[in-house]
Amino acid sequence: MILGQTTPVEQAGKEPLDLFTDLLHFQLPTRADFIGCLESLNTLHAAIFVVLGIWFLFYGHKYFKAMVVINGAMIGALLGIYIGSLSQSQNMPMLLGLAGMVLLAAIAWPTKKYVVGIMGALAGGLIGYSGWYMITTAVGNEALGQQAWVGGIIGLIIVGMITFVFFRASVMIFTSLQGAIMAVGGVCSLLLASGSINSSFKPSLLDNYLLLNILIGVPAVAGFAIQYATVTAEIHKKRQTTEKPPV
Repeated sequence: MILGQTTPVEQAGKEPLDLFTDLLHFQLPTRADFIGCLESLNTLHAAIFVVLGIWFLFYGHKYFKAMVVINGAMIGALLGIYIGSLSQSQNMPMLLGLAGMVLLAAIAWPTKKYVVGIMGALAGGLIGYSGWYMITTAVGNEALGQQAWVGGIIGLIIVGMITFVFFRASVMIFTSLQGAIMAVGGVCSLLLASGSINSSFKPSLLDNYLLLNILIGVPAVAGFAIQYATVTAEIHKKRQTTEKPPV
């Protein structure tokens, strides 16, 4: 798991498409895979991740529709590139990537409420998995830590059910978590690109199983809190404006 399992210091240096391919084969990427993926990003992509991550982290509840479409486009592009890479034609990955990007983005827009439910459930699964692993590893129970998939299922079910009752809460959960992953991932990618920082920062990310979780978890919680406070203030203000003044 990206945020959970311990890994050796050596890493495969996988790119985003490689991680996506692993997920399609039901193989969870390791922390080393995730860090290797960050190293493979160029400066422009890392900067885009930081900007979009901050945007989603603090303003996800306002622009979640755009986020759903962006996610659909990204997944469609990766899926199209993967399918195109299975063919013998050199141009098929690019053509199918563009086709998949447009198709899934178009599908995501009218079905955004269902997509939010799926994304919220997946975010809950990631939180449950990582939380289970962190707690069991902290208390020294490695055997129980290997059953972290149970925590993932619990988180997936809980947040998935929240979507049907508290839609806005589900939106804030998945936007804050994804925003934190994108922003922190982009910053880490920029740091890893620096030779002087990489020599000390990369081993810390690989050896300390808590560091990456904390780097992502703290901004995610802060983003959720800020979004929740903003939404609550907006609702309160709207109620005050709609209430009739006393006669």
